[in-house]
This record gives sequence, C-alpha cells and structure tokens, in this order.
Amino acid sequence: MHRTGSSERASTASIREARPDRLLEPPGEPRRDQSARSVRSSAKKSRRNAWWVGAVLLGIAVFAVPLLTGALFQGQGIVIGPGVVFRPSQAFADISFATQQTFQNAVVVRPSGVIFDGVAFFVEKVPRQLPRANVTITTWSPGAGHGSAAISLVASSEANSTLWFNITGLRADAYYDIRVDAVQRAFSSTLGNVSFSWSSGSPYSLDVVAYIDTGPPAAVIAGRQTATVGEVLTFDGAASFDDNGVVRYQWDFGDGGLAEGPTVQHAYAADGQYSVTLTVWDAVGKSNSTAMSVEVGPPPPTIDGIPPVPIADLRTVEVGVEYVVLEWTAPGDDADVGQASSYDVRSTRLTPLNETNFLDGAVVPSGLPQAAGALERLNVTGLTADTLYWFALRTSDEVPNWSPISNVVEALTLFNATAPPSGPPAVGGVWYDPSEAQLDVVFSKSMNRTTVEASLVISPEVPYDVAWQNDAHLTISFESLAEEGSTYLLTIEDDAADQHGIPIVSSFTFQFTGIPTAEAIQVSAELPFHVVLPMLVGVAGLLAGLLLVSARLYRSERKIHTLQDIAMVQARRIKDLVRSQTRVQTIQDFATMQAKRLRDLGGRLRPRSGRR
Repeated sequence: MHRTGSSERASTASIREARPDRLLEPPGEPRRDQSARSVRSSAKKSRRNAWWVGAVLLGIAVFAVPLLTGALFQGQGIVIGPGVVFRPSQAFADISFATQQTFQNAVVVRPSGVIFDGVAFFVEKVPRQLPRANVTITTWSPGAGHGSAAISLVASSEANSTLWFNITGLRADAYYDIRVDAVQRAFSSTLGNVSFSWSSGSPYSLDVVAYIDTGPPAAVIAGRQTATVGEVLTFDGAASFDDNGVVRYQWDFGDGGLAEGPTVQHAYAADGQYSVTLTVWDAVGKSNSTAMSVEVGPPPPTIDGIPPVPIADLRTVEVGVEYVVLEWTAPGDDADVGQASSYDVRSTRLTPLNETNFLDGAVVPSGLPQAAGALERLNVTGLTADTLYWFALRTSDEVPNWSPISNVVEALTLFNATAPPSGPPAVGGVWYDPSEAQLDVVFSKSMNRTTVEASLVISPEVPYDVAWQNDAHLTISFESLAEEGSTYLLTIEDDAADQHGIPIVSSFTFQFTGIPTAEAIQVSAELPFHVVLPMLVGVAGLLAGLLLVSARLYRSERKIHTLQDIAMVQARRIKDLVRSQTRVQTIQDFATMQAKRLRDLGGRLRPRSGRR
C-alpha cells in the first residue's frame, strides 16, 4: 500500500515509534517481488494478445485480400500511369511512362527490367551503383509497322556510365533500327529483339524503329566453271544479299551432292556437264535460287591425292627481343612417307590462327622441307619487342596437296627495359568460351601482373581464378555463371599498367552472358501480375500484424519500467529511514555515556562533603 504527502509522513513516524527494530530489515523486498511477478504476468498476457492479433491479420491478408484483388482485376486491363515508377533490383535505373498505358495480360517485374504483355524491357546501368539512371518511355507500340517507332524513350545517367538495353518479344517479322538523338547508330541482328548500349552523361532520346522485310534475297554464285574429275572446286555464295541479310545457303551440285554454307567445296567423280544451284533464305523465310554450269573433264593420267600429315609438334625453343626460334618434325610427301615440297609458315598479332584465318596471317620466310622425320628449325627475325605472336604452318607436296595447319604456338618477345616506352598499352582482344566458362584477355605488350589483377572487375560479382599464359595473355576461369542467364560485364580499369608503369589509356569493358537456368525461366512465367499483387498485399498484412505485436510489447515494457521506478523510490525512502535510526542510536549512546560520567563525578564528590 502506497501513500503520499502528509499521510505518508505520518505512517513513517508511527512505524519508527512502534517497531524501530524492523527498520533494519529490507521491508520493500517482498513488494518488489510481487510487483515483478505482476509485470511478468502482464507482459505474457500482452504477448499472447499481440500474436493473436497478428495471426488474424495474416489470415485476412492471405485469404480475403487475394480474393478481393483477383475479383477487381479479373477481365480488366492493367493501367500504368505516368506517376508509376518501376525500380528493378539489378537495373540501377528507374523506368516509367510519359503517358498512361493499359496492358491486357500481365506486368511482371524482373531483377533487370519489366515484362509488359510479353514484351521484355530490360535495362542495366554500369557501373551498378547509385545514383540510378532515369528511363522515361514516351512511345510504346511493340506492333508498329515498317518505318514506325516501336519504342521511344528518354534516358539520362551520370557521367562515365553506360546503359544496356535488351528488348525482346517485338514483331517476329521485323528488324529494328536503333537511333540515338535521331541518328542511326545500330541495326538489330535478330528478328523481334534489340540489344544496344549507349554511354552519355547528358539526357538523350532513343528510338527503336521497325524495319519489315518486304522482298526475297538475291542469290549470287562465284567459282570456276571447268574442272577435271576429282579436282576440288570452291563455290562462293557470300555475295548473295538481302535487305535484312541472308541466313541460310543451300547448294545442289547436280550429281546428288548437297552442302550448306556461304562457301563450299566439291569434287566430281565423273566427267560431264553439271548444273550447280544455290538457294538462299532470309530471316523471314523468303528464298531465291540461281544456277551455274560446270564442265568436268576426264582425270589426268596420275593424281596424287594424299597430302602430307599435319605437323603436331610445333614449338618455340628460344625467344629474344626481336626474334623467335621454332622447331618441328618434318612430315612426308604422302602422309609421313617421302619428302614434302614446301612449307607455308604464318604469324599474326591480332588473334590466334586457325583453319579459317590462316591465310590472313603474315607469311614467314622458310626453307624447303627435309626428309620425313628430320628436325626442322626456323629463326623468325624482324619481330617487335614486347609483342605477342601466334605461329602455325602447313605443308604441301608437288601437286600441291596442302596439309591441315599445325598446332598453334604462342610467343611473347622479350621486354626491352632499356628502350624508351613505345606508348601506352591496350587490350588487344578478349575471347569468351561459354562451354568452359573462361575468358582470355590479350594485351598489346607485357603488363605488370599485379596492377592488372587489381584492376579486374566482374559485375555482378562471381568467384573466378586468374592464370597468366605470359605477361601479355591472361586467362580468367569462373566457377559458375548461371544467375538466370544474366549478362556479365568484365571491366579492366585504367589502373592496369605495363612493365614501364604506363597505364592503359581508358578502362576496357567486355560483355558476356551466363548459362540460363530453367528454374529461373519457369518462375518468371508463373508469376503474372494478378498473382504477384495478392502476394504483396499478404506480405503487407503480415508486416502490419508484426507492427501491432511490437506496439503491444512496447507498452508492456513501459509498464515494467514504471513499476521499477516506483520500487526504486520506495527503496530510497527505506534507506533514509535506516539512516535516521542510526542517528537516534548514536544520540542515545552519547547520552548514556554522559550520564555515566555524571554518576562517576557525583561519587567522587560525596566523601569530601561529609568530612566538612
């Protein structure tokens, strides 16, 4: 029982007079225990009530609200006003419409963009950091006809940033011009799809203009019209053309032989007159054909059709500042027998050699072949210091029958530390092998490996390993690239420097795509707008229930703190009473001591008074 004012002081005085011995005990302790038990009981009751309230709200959100929202949207279009801003989690861009739009089926927000009635509008800002880019769609007409804008937009972003646009689901019979500020910048290579990037620190307009294929392609054949039996002829149809490009080439050689491709080879087994027919198709399935007559004569008396075997052990044995020494084992004339007639050695600094680009390489002077099995050695001179080269060769007999090219070797000429720098380094090329999840990066000269590795940025971040083939050739291997088929960006920042410490002029970027997962595609197809909206409302109900629970717990905590404050006030009052009792006891002890002294003094004075 608590009292205040004069009543409390009167109660305290009566306790001091009646039971002073009890003042030394902690009278407030039983009351504090009782108050604590009462607070804990009240808190438990409050928590139970709060959880019941949260459960009821969650039930309403999960069952009632989805039914109501489903009924509201059934049979109606989805209206998107100018004030609606889409903010995909991985795009780092805000997407909105300049005018009101109505969609009939679904609006699905994905990590990199939004899908409107099956048309995917994906955008990604690089670097992926704040502030966000702004993309305002001013025209939305995916089915636009020839010469009309299917999509127009105004975009703005910070300086030194790039916006990647990837639009799919447009007209399946249309290609698209991409125009930036009314200037044609690119042309889509796939029907119905657009992929494009643009870097600018100032706002710019972008128009995606439809181009409908209206005519068939034209077939053109180039090649020799005379040959002998068994002679290999080359037929070239690469000059065939179409307003949107030729996508398929089919050859009929007139003897039952067929082939596919822009450039093919064929040999006739019998002499006679043959008609070679080429049929070409464009991307929308339109075709056209042309034919050429070929006169095949009888074979020569003897034909050597066996080329030398390809060289498989080409290797570098010595590398200098301006030279490279190559070695290999000589093949034969027919396979690995006899002596071949000539070598064709090639080199390149642009890209590794292969069967397709071998003849584009620079010719390296070489001697005549030795007998099969002999060790051949070639000193390649006149090279540029600190430069990456690829080498390969082939062998011919007297016909000539050429062998396939040899294995390709790579050599980096030595770095000349005393020579003055020839200029800043640059990225010479990047090759991506999706089957191996591997990137090969080649530089124009020897690099400082530490600075290059520190300048590598993969966005979005994925684990990777780095291996150097030499100071100008870097291989990056990834553990996994399967994030919903996302687009990845390799950036080599301008901190990468060569052996002289000279950095590259500007940062370099290369875009590549991971392997898509079927699960991610299935989830995208199963979450249309009329399903996503009830789920969001349900989540909102759950959050509201949690807020109510938190409020009830907060009020319980306030009550507990109030009771604790009352207990502390009572404890201080009890301490004051104890201190008062201590002062009284001290005064009593002092009075007793003084009384004893007076008695002792009186005892000493009585005998003296009697003698007088």
